[in-house]
Amino acid sequence: MAMRKRLRWAIQCTRVIVLTIALAALRARAQTQIVHDSGTDAVVRRTDAGNNDPINPLVQRLPDIVEMRLGRTIQTPTDDHRFPAGNRTGGEFMRFELVLNGLINPPGPIGYSQNPIYNPAQYGPSPLYGFIEFDIDADENTGGEFDYPYSRYLGNIARFGGLPHVPSLVNRAAEDYSDFDNDISTPPFIDRSGEEFHLTFLAEDVDTITVVTESPGGNPLLFEAGDVWDIQAHWFHRAHGWEPFLYLCWEQDGKYKPEVTVRFSHNITTNQTTVTLDYPLTNLTYSELTEPCPTNAVYDGCPDNENSILEALSELQFCAANPINPWDPNFVMLANWATKNPNNYLTPETWRMTALVGSAFLVEPAVGGHYVWTDVWPDPRHGDFNGDCVIDAADTAKLWSYIQQHDGQFEFDDDGSPTNNSILLHYFAQGCCMFDTDYDGVVSMLDVIEPGDMNLSGAFDINDLPDFVQALLYPAAYAPTHNGQNPAWRGDLNCDDVLDGMDIQLFVRRLTGQ
Repeated sequence: MAMRKRLRWAIQCTRVIVLTIALAALRARAQTQIVHDSGTDAVVRRTDAGNNDPINPLVQRLPDIVEMRLGRTIQTPTDDHRFPAGNRTGGEFMRFELVLNGLINPPGPIGYSQNPIYNPAQYGPSPLYGFIEFDIDADENTGGEFDYPYSRYLGNIARFGGLPHVPSLVNRAAEDYSDFDNDISTPPFIDRSGEEFHLTFLAEDVDTITVVTESPGGNPLLFEAGDVWDIQAHWFHRAHGWEPFLYLCWEQDGKYKPEVTVRFSHNITTNQTTVTLDYPLTNLTYSELTEPCPTNAVYDGCPDNENSILEALSELQFCAANPINPWDPNFVMLANWATKNPNNYLTPETWRMTALVGSAFLVEPAVGGHYVWTDVWPDPRHGDFNGDCVIDAADTAKLWSYIQQHDGQFEFDDDGSPTNNSILLHYFAQGCCMFDTDYDGVVSMLDVIEPGDMNLSGAFDINDLPDFVQALLYPAAYAPTHNGQNPAWRGDLNCDDVLDGMDIQLFVRRLTGQ
């Protein structure tokens, strides 16, 4: 039986190589995907049980997404540390770039995977943690995370006060902590995000660090202004939800976590940190880069030799078509791959992305999580509780329904009163609740968002005009003077996730009753 499966695997590998060549010309026409965030909307969203473990935003810069770029590049053995400048259209390496505001450091250890060391600021005071998820086949029903969905985008978007207005993600995000039921067959499908791969940032998975550029007079043990570091780490993972069903590489137990090189570079002029990952789309591409005389690449499903996106996807297709335990209810997450052609998904420009980034506490929390989440993409619209990107009576009704359902309920409301139309959240920081839009640990009708209410008075009127102007011209000064509120949460009236000149006309029209 095993020999027959290996033979079928070999035949499929031959087809893979032929189809790869045929599809290369089509992929060459794709343009790099670029998504933008404001770069000024980082906020503190804790995961510690007591909501009191120390952080210091005056010292710790909060990771704040400015831009993400996803496309392809060409690499050659002569390229400096395998990171040629710029995307090169038609290349056979995926290139992902995450641009963050300010100087952000590589992550230090946080006690992950039974490591007793807790030193998040090992490489500098502003470490980066988080997950970038890639839905390669644009199918939200395949791929995801069984064991730790509460540490991913869909498990944390509620902390930012709304639902994503993205069709593939609507009704899949946790609205509060009770949605985590460890059952992929029941909605919301938090654990079925559709991701095939994710990029994660954990010091415990780092093998080596190469200092490419050290600023004059700097400390080579710290990532400082103007520095460039290449980090060799097992940071690029295939979705873990499939691991019980994948068997081609026996010694890996279904895991696909190749060692990759991730570059951290800080630009002094722009004061931005860019995190870059280049990764081969095919094993043949990997072989051409690493071997002086490359031969036909071997597709054995093992990430510790030649590895690529195509190899990881090909194992999915093979194991879905030849399942070892299809009766397992969780197999549904893999089943759709039985009829998919992996070669059709080697165009990163078309992949879907989500991002969840954050920092860590100064000392290890006694109870609860280690992460301090600070930014997400796609952003939710603050106060949009049904994901339609419109804040209206339907959202108010949903908030009111939540209050009526949980007012006084055990493990939901800690204020001791079942009739005060207010919920003192039982799991405020460690858990999550979408309806707590002002992030004060209390859910009440004060959490209704009035679009355009820039002075936080609860009403939209002429008095909001000066605050709207401040948010437009001096967005960095708005949050500190408005209870930490992101100006786009109130002033983005055309639902493009930013507050800019496009919102002025809509603001004036609302103000004049149009």
